[in-house]
Amino acid sequence: YNVTLCNPLTEGTATINPAVVAHDSTVEVTVVVTAPGYHVQTIFSDEANVQTYGENADTNVTYTLTNVVSDTCIDVTFELNNYNIVASVSDPDNGEIVPEGDSAVRYGDNVTYTIRPTNDCHYISTVVVDDTTVIDVNDSVAFDYTFSAIDNNHTIVANFDIYRYEVTTSVNDATMGTITATDSVDCGSAFDYEVTPEFGYHIASVEVDGVAETIADSSTFASSITDIHADHSIVATFEINHYL
Repeated sequence: YNVTLCNPLTEGTATINPAVVAHDSTVEVTVVVTAPGYHVQTIFSDEANVQTYGENADTNVTYTLTNVVSDTCIDVTFELNNYNIVASVSDPDNGEIVPEGDSAVRYGDNVTYTIRPTNDCHYISTVVVDDTTVIDVNDSVAFDYTFSAIDNNHTIVANFDIYRYEVTTSVNDATMGTITATDSVDCGSAFDYEVTPEFGYHIASVEVDGVAETIADSSTFASSITDIHADHSIVATFEINHYL
């Protein structure tokens, strides 16, 4: 009997050995994938003789056809390789990546991921691709990353950070009184401060970013800067008490 290919192959080649057999013989079919990004999907001669291969199978497979009892044609199908991209963020409260999670893609596909912080207090610090490539972004708006001509599985992780601002405090004379120490605070948070004169002195003025605060009691003063989105300065001025 003659054993042949049902159709010409465009993604690979097939060798039938032997191509002419006696009744009830066995034939080996070796398929070699030659087109980049493809794998063998199925090899079959009839419904009773079907071999199905998994995703991204080897590019060189052998199929054994037994009990040949008539002229037979072998049909071979190919399929593009399938890959997976896993996208995630280090802290979902601080930002997002779109699309997130597992994405099934085919060989040669291009997939773009958009990364955004949740608000103006956070920024994209780094993007880690395939656990090895670290991209320093430092962008507070958005960042796009594209996997081009995909030929493998990939991972992408977006990391976010929060802006921090400096609140600088000072007094005209440390011997006259104190103010809460300079500190670095998270964006969006508050800075509580207190101004306290030493005995024999009083608070003459308190200025926040050059703007005078209203002092109801010159013997003590406490206030807050809320929803901080920039650096600030607080200057307290003390004067000696005078008595009649």
